[in-house]
Amino acid sequence: MMHTPPATRLLPCPRCGYDLRGRVVGEHCPECGWAIDTFGPVWWDDSLLKRMMLFARVAAIPCWILLLVPLHFIFVVANVVANADFTGIEFTFGIFCVLMPTQVIAQAIAMIAIADTRLGESRARALFWAAIVRVAAFGLAAFVFYLEWSGLLAVSYFVLPCFAVGSDIVTSRVLASLEAEACPLLWTKPRTRVKVARGALWIVYPFLLVPFIGWYFAPIIWTVAMACCFGELRGVADASRTAERSLRAGAAPLS
Repeated sequence: MMHTPPATRLLPCPRCGYDLRGRVVGEHCPECGWAIDTFGPVWWDDSLLKRMMLFARVAAIPCWILLLVPLHFIFVVANVVANADFTGIEFTFGIFCVLMPTQVIAQAIAMIAIADTRLGESRARALFWAAIVRVAAFGLAAFVFYLEWSGLLAVSYFVLPCFAVGSDIVTSRVLASLEAEACPLLWTKPRTRVKVARGALWIVYPFLLVPFIGWYFAPIIWTVAMACCFGELRGVADASRTAERSLRAGAAPLS
């Protein structure tokens, strides 16, 4: 007879939503009969959690590296004021043209790689299409800027950032839902800084429309917020992997 690990579910039934709190793995949902075959969320699978850890890092690291652009711009401005030397501006723009596409593509790849159906079909679809919209918005903005279509430049200034920021808000909400689902089993709470980062995404778009000051600080807020969101996902996936292994070994829940 197969040993039933002494682990309980703190989550609703994935089939009907019935509260399975306190039910032991191996029992059945009293509402729909689903066999409780997992200790936590369905996405608590070792291979998927490892993939989430890897691609959360893939998405987060380029975000932090992208902050080199505004940092270098400060030195350029200081040099312009002190020496009337404008040569550094071209270098700053060159760094931006390399790092920005890298960040966009890396995040899109990460989102598509994480968009597994075990997260739930709605979450997987949201991550996939958010990645597509983000890449499309950036690509269209670059295309319009390259062709210098004055009429479309004005439209794209208002429309494309809205879609790009909106896609990241959707992404952050999906990541937050994974975090909220795992935290009761990890006996922990979402960190305040990540909540602040998610909230900050809502001010990015209106801030982008403010000349000069907004143009400088909004991308910084945006980049840091997404870096924090993906960094938190990596931490949650790592802790979930440890908890899942402990529960399978018959250990007590982590404290």
